[in-house]
Amino acid sequence: MEEGSSSLARRELLVKQLMKLKGLDKHRVFHHAVTDEIAPGYSKLILSPICFDDMGRKLEESSYDQEPLLFFSDFLLLLANALIYNEPGSKVASLALSVGGKGIKVLADQVREWNVMLESRASPEGLSQETESLLRQLEELDKLKVFLLPVSLLEVPSYREVISLPMDLQTMRQQAEHGRYQRRELLLLDSLLIGVNCCLFNPPDSVYYQTAIEFLRGAIALLAQRRVAEAVGRGGGNGRRQRREGRRETRSAPSSSEESEESEEEEPRKRKRARRYSEDSEEDMTVHNRGRRSSRKTNGERGGGGGGRGMILRLRNPSSVSYHEDSASEGE
Repeated sequence: MEEGSSSLARRELLVKQLMKLKGLDKHRVFHHAVTDEIAPGYSKLILSPICFDDMGRKLEESSYDQEPLLFFSDFLLLLANALIYNEPGSKVASLALSVGGKGIKVLADQVREWNVMLESRASPEGLSQETESLLRQLEELDKLKVFLLPVSLLEVPSYREVISLPMDLQTMRQQAEHGRYQRRELLLLDSLLIGVNCCLFNPPDSVYYQTAIEFLRGAIALLAQRRVAEAVGRGGGNGRRQRREGRRETRSAPSSSEESEESEEEEPRKRKRARRYSEDSEEDMTVHNRGRRSSRKTNGERGGGGGGRGMILRLRNPSSVSYHEDSASEGE
């Protein structure tokens, strides 16, 4: 009885949190499922689509009752999908960053509580072979080695003013050793948090923003591939449907040559979607620039050596930095 009432209370809390998140999306861009009619090629590029309506259905189905952190993971996935599909600096991408920056702050205290609950249940048993493999592949996705270490507050004193829940690959490995990733979805959660944080903090025209997009695409593809392979291995469901999903979901992050060909095809698609959402809301979704203090960021070593200083990432002139938390208008 006590467990049931606890699940009910948690579900009621999540319903309220979902309403707050939806309230941040004044233009209802992320409320409903995206179709290929609205966004050409969306189903091919986005491997794990999610929207606020989907999250509402999951709440009704009690999908978050046992692990509420999956609610946060789905919110990050929603943001990541928007950032992957849309051009950096476009209206939809800017809106995703605005909703994301504010939404993460709304959920931050609750996420910290959920993390404490998870730690109390975790049983440190060292790294499983699968978790070790996934962590190694995530580290390989970090081509510039900018996500390996925590951001230094000595180098970037303003970082925590923007980023409420920092994450990096070293911290993920440490948490894995303490039993955090008994559910693969939590591995995806922290991977998404790394990429979304980077996009929130760095300008859309920076190499670090683009590196974060590539990392997000690779992480989502990696986890989707494992999920499909596991489902096929169990032999459950319709075999033909699984193979079809497998072909779609196991598309790994493209090589540089594939990426250049793909980008030519995707650009008009992205522009078309951005134009659709900009109709009747040109002024409402104007991105405001806001000054920021020190603009240096360090995330890890460039090479394999162990003794070097952390790599320093430099933002553009602080006066021209786009501060995403307030980048969309509050009015309809």
